[in-house]
Amino acid sequence: MEGTKFIMAGITTLTLVVLSIGGWELYLRHKGYPISYNDDESLWCTWRKNAYQPKNKSTVFIGSSRIKYDLDIPTWKRLTGEDAVQLSFPGTSPRAVLNDLADDQDFKGNLLIDVTEGLFFGRDEPRREKTARDAIEYYKKWTPAQRFSASINYYLESQFVFLEKNKFSLNELLDRLKVPKRKAVFSRPKFPLGFFMCRSTRQSFMMQDFVNDTIPRNIQINNWKTLGSLDTRPGISGD
Repeated sequence: MEGTKFIMAGITTLTLVVLSIGGWELYLRHKGYPISYNDDESLWCTWRKNAYQPKNKSTVFIGSSRIKYDLDIPTWKRLTGEDAVQLSFPGTSPRAVLNDLADDQDFKGNLLIDVTEGLFFGRDEPRREKTARDAIEYYKKWTPAQRFSASINYYLESQFVFLEKNKFSLNELLDRLKVPKRKAVFSRPKFPLGFFMCRSTRQSFMMQDFVNDTIPRNIQINNWKTLGSLDTRPGISGD
């Protein structure tokens, strides 16, 4: 009898979990959100190891969000016959990745560098390079177990919208709650959900609804104005 109760409880729990996840996935798809991959260290490392292809087979791209959005990888492949290895980071100076590739004796390929003046020649290089440095360090210590886990994650992310942790994880959703502004407290603006999507090739793209709707576009324009007006010198609020 006790065993039967445990089995029924397990079936009920599993049913509730499946219905909850399925309902959340269907809701996001109904809202028009496409499949988008987590643009994390593992995805970057997956493409970093592809940088060793021969010159006539690929070109490596480094830089910031400009090249991540503006490079259309299928078009590049069609026009050049080469693979595009996308190693850029949004809001990040490419200098750390440039140094990493320059120090790598096994890298002998083509390299195209996107230079965003404020990032590349900025006065706060350590902060602007942190994302890149963290990914490079992760790559140097990338274990077989982490690679296997990443492969499983890529397959699941290619099937389910809700697994995009930078948009639909609990922490991210809580962080998007509207909290009244407090005096002397700076809160970085949140980008509209449709502004940043990521394909498995690490190419960034915007949802068509975002492109067509002036409201989220104007929100993002105001976000850039806010961030662009910040004093980023060390020790200044908002750094």
